[in-house]
Amino acid sequence: MTDSPSISGPELFLLEAWVADNPGSRLFLKLGRAYREAGRLAEAAAVLERGLVVNPGEVEARQLLAQVLEDMGDHAGAKAQLLTAARDIAGHCGVFERLAQIWEAQGDDSQAQAAREAAQALRREWEKAPLAAPGVRSPADLKSARTQARAVITHLEALRKAARQRAAAASH
Repeated sequence: MTDSPSISGPELFLLEAWVADNPGSRLFLKLGRAYREAGRLAEAAAVLERGLVVNPGEVEARQLLAQVLEDMGDHAGAKAQLLTAARDIAGHCGVFERLAQIWEAQGDDSQAQAAREAAQALRREWEKAPLAAPGVRSPADLKSARTQARAVITHLEALRKAARQRAAAASH
């Protein structure tokens, strides 16, 4: 199902343990891929959703979550994840604008024009795209989703602090 090699049982166990102990770790994406490859779609979706709470800008994770949701028959959820990723990407259209400036300064007007057009297209199309967060239909829903995300992050930070205190106590 993916381009990545299969993860063996012991490696999967270690990866699961690491992600459980380190909620902010970006290895959640690797674990999500492993679960998807093993056909454990519900677990893949869950680990990707949790990881995206802490790392919301991980476009690759959103794309994988969209694939998992589509595999599960949740086409609306997949579309919402892809729209969110597209908005994230569009937020970086300044990269293309900066490339245009560099190419223009180097006398490569055709490349500069192509980069400028890419930036304009991203800005134009995604500024008018509907809000794409799953389950968010109104500003009140958005505020509620943000509040829930903050609560999860606060809880994860408390867990991290407690784990560090246990580790410090164990090392003395």
